Amino acid sequence: MFNPLVSIIIPSFNRGHIIPETLDSILAQDYSNWECIIVDDGSTDNTAQIVNAYCKKDTRFKFLDRPKHKPKGANACRNYGFELCNGEYIQFLDSDDLLSKNKLSSQLKRAKHTNADIVTCKWGRFTTHEDFKIKESLLYKDYNPAYQLLIAYGDLKSFLPSHVFLVKKEIFLKSGLWNEALKINQDGELFCRVIYQSNSIAFDSNCHVKYRAASDNKTSNLSSLAKAIDLTQSWKLIAEYLNTKDKDKFKSYIDFGKSYAFEVLKVNFKNEIFKNFYFYRNQLMRFVKKKINQK
Repeated sequence: MFNPLVSIIIPSFNRGHIIPETLDSILAQDYSNWECIIVDDGSTDNTAQIVNAYCKKDTRFKFLDRPKHKPKGANACRNYGFELCNGEYIQFLDSDDLLSKNKLSSQLKRAKHTNADIVTCKWGRFTTHEDFKIKESLLYKDYNPAYQLLIAYGDLKSFLPSHVFLVKKEIFLKSGLWNEALKINQDGELFCRVIYQSNSIAFDSNCHVKYRAASDNKTSNLSSLAKAIDLTQSWKLIAEYLNTKDKDKFKSYIDFGKSYAFEVLKVNFKNEIFKNFYFYRNQLMRFVKKKINQK
């Protein structure tokens, strides 16, 4: 019988007002063999009180504090949760996002049928449950080999959020874990490595995840210079990693990432573009040509 343990790993920080929705979506799963590890990053609100209540209600929930020797941040919390998890499959989840009730059961069926290392699903943004809508996407398909998804990202100028992925634990042991130094686009940097290290990706059309649009930790929200710097750094790391594998094959994806970062940075952090002139040289040339043609 195929009944693998799934480890759901959630970082939390001052999420007492919203994390119950996320945990309720886990409790509602029609697949029961899971553990949920919530690692807190030093909350000062009632997050601990609320999550501990869930732990008392259901022992599959585990609530831990980030060890003091670990750097502050969600990435360190995720890595600590991974270190402690026992699952054969991993589901990373933010403390404000939601899973459909059949997410685990349906994706595991697909994993068994295809023997894929990763299973994806549909997704959509929401601010309230009333405005949730599944996003239409040409990315909804199988990929064999798995790295074809990265090529599709570049060709379609699109992406999948990290919580659509259900991944065999062994893949993270090959790819490495979250980069604890990055403050933004850390999911893009990690899952670039995860996807490349996987054999194939299967798409499951029968389930979905919800991505909360009001979350304050989105790539387009460059609220600090530190995040602006890390946005460039994340794409430098992605480019460096993929260029060592096959520079031509991933050229479109890397250019898509650079162009997206360029557009975000030029709003409030133009100096970061000029500091990284060589990295953004193609984007700058296209920008200048466009301005000239508009005159």
